[in-house]
Amino acid sequence: MSAPTAQGLVYAVTELLAGSELREKLNRGPLPRDAALQYAFQILSALGEAHARGIVHRDLKPENLFLTIRGDLKVLDFGLAVVLPLTTDKGISSVETRLTAPGTMLGTCGYMSPEQIRGDDVDQRTDLFSFGIVLYEMLVGRHPFLRDNAADTISAILRDPAPPAPWLPSGLERALTRCLAKDRDERWASAGELEARLEQEANQKGILRTLKRWLRRT
Repeated sequence: MSAPTAQGLVYAVTELLAGSELREKLNRGPLPRDAALQYAFQILSALGEAHARGIVHRDLKPENLFLTIRGDLKVLDFGLAVVLPLTTDKGISSVETRLTAPGTMLGTCGYMSPEQIRGDDVDQRTDLFSFGIVLYEMLVGRHPFLRDNAADTISAILRDPAPPAPWLPSGLERALTRCLAKDRDERWASAGELEARLEQEANQKGILRTLKRWLRRT
């Protein structure tokens, strides 16, 4: 794909957005559960579109999630994204090691998956781990692995389980726990699979009907 030019200059056209980062909302504490799930569905829909095209974001975090004044959520900053060139016999795409040198750690330390921290090859499930951290923050009001410094935070991501949230519905807590599995084979296989599970949970609480009405208005 060639970039557009004008008078010999290469340019890009981007969407002008009015609103604020999700981080601004999280700084005020946990979100209402219906709002958190509405945002979660939009994030997963965007990730599903990217993953279907072989793109892994690798830097999903509240600072890269933008809430417009209309209430839409946009996933921004694909600057660390990679395109997955291979598909295994299990249907899971994986990055060739030669695209990123072995042992290279890319991402924001508090939102990297264990495999990112180790510098391993990644697939779409690395984004689902990062999504799990964001969802935990939205529902609980704090980061599950944040410690006093970057080294301890990284250690917690690699070794510590996320603190339980027993006040959440059991199905939602289980879905969240699976997002944050250290072994990616124990996580959800795709954004679509996780979205379907969250839809079941939301439907039980009547939240999904509210979300669909909201989507029809936008």
